[in-house]
Amino acid sequence: MVEEDIQLMDDEHLLMRLKPYFLSFYDFYLIFAWIIILSGVFFVFDRHLVSLFGDPLGFFVGFAYEASSSNGNVLIEGLGAVNHAMGAINTLISPINNFLIMYSATGLWLSIILLSSMAISVFRIDFKWITVLCGICIISIVLGVALDLPPKYVYAIGIILSILGAGIVEIYRLSHTFYLTDKRIITQVRFLGQKQNELSYARINNLLMEQGIVGRIFGFATIIPVTASGIGMGSDFSAVTIGSGSSNDDGSSVAAAITGGRTIQTPRTRSMHALFGIKDPIKVQKTVSRQLHDFVEAPYLKRMEKSLSERMR
Repeated sequence: MVEEDIQLMDDEHLLMRLKPYFLSFYDFYLIFAWIIILSGVFFVFDRHLVSLFGDPLGFFVGFAYEASSSNGNVLIEGLGAVNHAMGAINTLISPINNFLIMYSATGLWLSIILLSSMAISVFRIDFKWITVLCGICIISIVLGVALDLPPKYVYAIGIILSILGAGIVEIYRLSHTFYLTDKRIITQVRFLGQKQNELSYARINNLLMEQGIVGRIFGFATIIPVTASGIGMGSDFSAVTIGSGSSNDDGSSVAAAITGGRTIQTPRTRSMHALFGIKDPIKVQKTVSRQLHDFVEAPYLKRMEKSLSERMR
C-alpha cells in the first residue's frame, strides 16, 4: 500500500508512483560486462595475450633474479659468508619469482583493468570505480591463491564477482521509488538503510530532462527539478595550461606556466534527488509542469476568491 511507503498530508493526493526503468543504470552494467568479457578472453587466451602485449611482472622477476644472483661476480663467489647470504636471499626470493612467473598473465589482466578503471573514473568524474574494479581483481587473486587454484580460475572468480556486482546494481535500482503528489515530489531509496527526500513545488524553479541515445531508443529519461539554491545542478571545469622552460649555463633551470579555464553549470544530481531513468518522461514532465503552474497560480486565485467574498458581504 502507498500509505505504508509514504505519509500523505491532509488533502494530499498521490498522482504517480514511479520506478527507474530497467535499463536506467545501463552504464553500470556495461562496466561489469567489460570485466566479464575481459576475464573470459584471458581465461581462454591468457598466454597468447602475454606474448602479444608483454609481461608487466617481467621487470620485477628480472630485478629479483639479478639481486639474488652472484653468477659472474668473482668477488662475491670468493667470499663464503657473502655467498652464503646471497644463497639464503635467493632461497627466499625464488618462490616469489615462481609466483610472479605463474601469474604473469594475471598481472597483465590487472594492469588492463587498472587503466580502464582510471579512464572510466575520469570520464564519469567518479573515482570510486578504481576501488570497485581493482577490488574485484585483488579479491579474485587473493581467493585464487588462498584456495590454491590454478591462475586461470582467478578470471573465473572475477566473472562471478562481476555478476554479483551487476546484481547489486539491479537491487539498488529496484530500491528507488518516486512519488508525485499534488503538493510535492518524494524520492525514496531503501538500500541497506533508507533515504527519503521531498521537494515542494514551491521550491522548484525549472525542470530539466536528460535523455541519452539509449534513453531515446528505449523511451526513458531523467527529470531533474532545479531549485533557486542550485539543487539539481553541477559544474564542469575545463582548463588549458601553457608552459615553457629553459636551462641556464650554471645548470639551473627556470620554468613558468599559465593556466586558464572556465566552469560551466550543468544539470547533474544523484539518482535519489531526481526522477532518475523513468519511463514515459514526457508524460511525467507534463504532470509535474501542470502541478507547478497550478501551485503558482493557486495563491493568486485564493486572493481573488477572498477579495470577491469580502466584496459580496
